[in-house]
Amino acid sequence: MINAFLSWPFVTARVVETTTLLDPPVPRDDIKTHMSNERTFFKWLWSGLRLGSVGTFVLAFFDRGKDPFRLPLVAFCWIVAIGFMIYGLVQYESRRQAILEGSVDRDRWQHPAGPVAITVAFTVVVLLVIFATLVEYK
Repeated sequence: MINAFLSWPFVTARVVETTTLLDPPVPRDDIKTHMSNERTFFKWLWSGLRLGSVGTFVLAFFDRGKDPFRLPLVAFCWIVAIGFMIYGLVQYESRRQAILEGSVDRDRWQHPAGPVAITVAFTVVVLLVIFATLVEYK
């Protein structure tokens, strides 16, 4: 009875892998990672379209006769918006390649200066719209 209890189907050896904080991250090439990358791309795309809609709002609702900054402001809004979209596309493609290759090199998929530059550009656009509004209704 005891031999039957300790035989193969009942007792198996379990191997447990342990990792430390110093181990490099294991690359994951699964559908969840690809969908996360795609979702991030769509966030950048929609952010660009929202910023472009601010430019279209300025074009539609600011007075054509009084505001000399209207068309340059609209052009700047759309240039920054297209920059958002292009940055998102470049990031999507570089991260997709890193995922497919199984790269663990952080420089391939992490660019900390990009979001900072985009945030500064977005802040400049908002401040320019506020300035143009104050100049128009002064």
